[in-house]
Amino acid sequence: MAKSKVDTPSAFSVGDRVFHIKFGNGNVAAIEGNKLTIDFDRAGQKRVLDGFVERV
Repeated sequence: MAKSKVDTPSAFSVGDRVFHIKFGNGNVAAIEGNKLTIDFDRAGQKRVLDGFVERV
């Protein structure tokens, strides 16, 4: 398994409901280090850093 560039794992889990200021609400689909793949309700699937979303 390749080592992530970030030593601290994301505080989020797959399936978590999150909010992004630009994209709105979505569900975490995948996690890679501190990068989240999120299925947003209106914006579709995006990859964002976990610091830009908050759990709702």
